[in-house]
Amino acid sequence: MNAPIGPVAKSVAVYLRYRMGIPYRKTAELFRELFGLKFVPASALGFDRKAAARGAPIYEDLRQKIRASDVVHADETSWRSDGVGHFVWFAGNENLAFFHIDRHRSANVAKTIFGEDFDGTLVRDRYAAYTGIGMDWQSCVAHIITKAKEISREHALLPDTEKDAATGPFCDRVMDICSRLCDVGQKLKSGAVPWEAAAKIEKRFVTKLSNICKQPLRFKPAETLRAYLAGPEQKFLFTFLRRAAHKQSCGTVSQASGDLPQDMLRNQIGKRTENPQHPSQSGANRQKTGRPSERIPANSPHRGHGNGSGCAV
Repeated sequence: MNAPIGPVAKSVAVYLRYRMGIPYRKTAELFRELFGLKFVPASALGFDRKAAARGAPIYEDLRQKIRASDVVHADETSWRSDGVGHFVWFAGNENLAFFHIDRHRSANVAKTIFGEDFDGTLVRDRYAAYTGIGMDWQSCVAHIITKAKEISREHALLPDTEKDAATGPFCDRVMDICSRLCDVGQKLKSGAVPWEAAAKIEKRFVTKLSNICKQPLRFKPAETLRAYLAGPEQKFLFTFLRRAAHKQSCGTVSQASGDLPQDMLRNQIGKRTENPQHPSQSGANRQKTGRPSERIPANSPHRGHGNGSGCAV
């Protein structure tokens, strides 16, 4: 920090790169033209690397806190870095937001985030990379709502002669029951509905869902969703109803979705590193809580983000 360019300017340069997506070359031009501060693009890269080095202990502390949490939401989506395809992985809850940018979308990457011994509940979709992570898992209902919307829109584009009359109502009913499931999670968390009623609530939802999924559908994407909702993984829609009240795993909506929220992404640190398996870059936190050795509860899961579900529990 003894260079002519001070810490505030360096922080702004990192912000422009990672929040605004401005290349190093254009960042240098911006500082020169607007503020009269001259540095070459390589210097902007140096600001980035120095920030990453100083943020490394915080980043690793976040990883340990994620691994010590009772409930963690997880997702991943595509990400471009310097024109090269990557994936940004998210793991977090109400108190923590951990990002990891990697060239790969494999189970090995998931293990570098959660470790071998994560014993909390993972709120996730059905992506195979998460299989075996956590003592239990909660199916992300936000993803199901989004999928039902996508299927409904896709089906609506078909010629009338190819449409399945049952697909539209099926998608509507799926979205409705998922929204109701979210609402129940809210009420259980707030105390408006006692946790002792959770078992009966689950039975009612299972009955309703079975009725919705009773008849096969001719439209293949809708039939695939129907088969999943009626299949053996159905029970993972209701994990939060089976957990003890103090766990409060009302994880019916993932904090992450296909479109990761900008309010989380803006907090990422431009940390570039090499993990033992893959070249990667990494992100950062929203808030630090607890000690890594302590079990960190999820006081409440986040609202739905970026998926249009409007579901918050």
